[in-house]
Amino acid sequence: MSNENLKKKVLEWFSKEDQEDEKTEKFETVVLADDMEVEVQPALEAGAAIVATLEGEPQPMPIGEYILKDGRTIVIEEAGVIASISAVEEDQEQETTEDMEGENKEQAQVKKIIERIESEKIFEKLNEAEKTNKFLKEENEALKTELTDYKKVMTEQFEALKTFTQEVFTELLDEPSKEPVKKPAFNPFKKDKKENIFLTTKND
Repeated sequence: MSNENLKKKVLEWFSKEDQEDEKTEKFETVVLADDMEVEVQPALEAGAAIVATLEGEPQPMPIGEYILKDGRTIVIEEAGVIASISAVEEDQEQETTEDMEGENKEQAQVKKIIERIESEKIFEKLNEAEKTNKFLKEENEALKTELTDYKKVMTEQFEALKTFTQEVFTELLDEPSKEPVKKPAFNPFKKDKKENIFLTTKND
């Protein structure tokens, strides 16, 4: 074998070793639904190695099912090895979306019903307040009318009494007294004339 061929073989061998080392060192970081990061080597696929940092040290991912951030699920049947990866089911996503839309519609309907009931209550209260206000206004007007009528009646009665009193006094002043005025039989201010009993006896 010539030196050139030997050199070529050596270069090919080292090149092959470098490629294998690059393949071995290739890994991918995957984020779980709970924001936990795990390392997958060489890529996220069945049969790939998966390592998680637990308690500060890298350890094989424990057996179980884990949901990724994008909604896919990885199944680990042997610690540190991905057994399978299940994609997000479109039907499930559609059902979830439809359920959310249905819930939103139901919530919107409930909200509308509540708003309608509240509006009816407010409208009813406004009607009651309007009726009460109208009743109070009518009562006030009625009281005003009664008070006006009462004042009118009292004024008429007072004027009638005043006129009657004036007429009576006028008649009493115009008509002379039919009975003669009698002098008092005893005048308390006049002194009685006392007789002198001595003179009377002497004359006799």
